[in-house]
Amino acid sequence: MGRAYFTQGKYDKAIENLQQSIQLRPPTWFIRAQLISAYALTQQLNKDEAQAAISEYQEKCKEWRLDPEINKYYEETKYRDADPTYKGAIRQLLNGLQIAKDKAGFP
Repeated sequence: MGRAYFTQGKYDKAIENLQQSIQLRPPTWFIRAQLISAYALTQQLNKDEAQAAISEYQEKCKEWRLDPEINKYYEETKYRDADPTYKGAIRQLLNGLQIAKDKAGFP
């Protein structure tokens, strides 16, 4: 549900659901990345929960940095040919992660 809310641009609802998803699938880097992006897109990076999410990401997802790994991942053919709505969500995801990198130390 969190990923669906993110795609719809409902970032506050996405945050709630992505937090729950992380409890169910802790090692999944892209759920954690979407959570951090949602915090950035709602200007909540200063919250303790957002800072904790970034710290946990740095600890558990070291191999998934914004540049080059995440950017390269979303440049793959399967995403280039994606539905326009989903492509927009990917742009927002990357935008939010760039904000988190610039303002809060996302790797």
